Parts: sequence; C-alpha cells; structure tokens
Amino acid sequence: MPGGEAELVAICVYLLELREAKPELVERFIHEYMDEETMKNFISIEDKLRAQGKAEGKAEGKAELLLSLLTARFGDIPTSLRWRVSAAAPAERDAWAIRVLTASQLEHVFR
Repeated sequence: MPGGEAELVAICVYLLELREAKPELVERFIHEYMDEETMKNFISIEDKLRAQGKAEGKAEGKAELLLSLLTARFGDIPTSLRWRVSAAAPAERDAWAIRVLTASQLEHVFR
C-alpha cells in the first residue's frame, strides 16, 4: 500500500487508543487492507503503545499509593504536594515512599 501505509497505521492506532472500535474489527481490517510489512510495523507500534500504557498505569498506581501513605501518616495533603507527587519522576517518588516510613513531619518527606 504505497503512500498510505503511515496513514493506515495511524488510523488503527487511533482507534485502538480511544477504544472506539472493537479490537477484533480492527484486526479484521488490518488483515484485509495491510500488506505483511505494514502489518509488522503496526504490530510493533501496538506493542510499544501497550508497554507505554502499562508503564503509565504503574506510575499512576505508585503515585496513588504514595498519596495514600502520606494521607494515612500526616492527614490531609495540600493540593500543591498532590500535584508534585503526580508529576514526579519514578526515582523521586520511590525515595519519598521510603521517607514516609521514618519522617516525623510531612516536609521531611520532600526534602
């Protein structure tokens, strides 16, 4: 499918990301309209998107867990700290989670 391969892959990825189409319909579409090389590219992109989604879900789960631990230990957490936890890099979040165990004040977790 010269000239339209990228567009076709983009449409399929878009449909799968939005969950607007049933995966089996997208798969049937792929098999009908994609040549073997395009299909390999699509599957590679799909695998990357799944891995990315899994990593994002894991990071969100860790942020939620950290916020739960902070709340259990220190009470209400200011919105600014909630945003900071949500936006933090994974390594930083992990360090904070360990500090929750020994910090006597909320501020000590984020030093």
